[in-house]
Amino acid sequence: RHGCSLALSSILKHSPQIFNSFKKEILNLVLKYLNDDKVPVRQSACEPLEKIILNPDIANSDIIEQLLQSLTLLISDGSN
Repeated sequence: RHGCSLALSSILKHSPQIFNSFKKEILNLVLKYLNDDKVPVRQSACEPLEKIILNPDIANSDIIEQLLQSLTLLISDGSN
């Protein structure tokens, strides 16, 4: 899971257009990893999250809202 989220981050960095083809699958993975029980997995999930939020070509208000809710929970989690 940790490696998968890092690979996903690299893919989104180098080929952000791929997000449009696999939007649902990528979002499901990122949200799943943001809620993982292992801290390193949650931390590495922040990398693709950053790529999605900061890229104007792939981010829209619905996606941003969904991801920011998970990010808020992640920030308030005391185990990080």
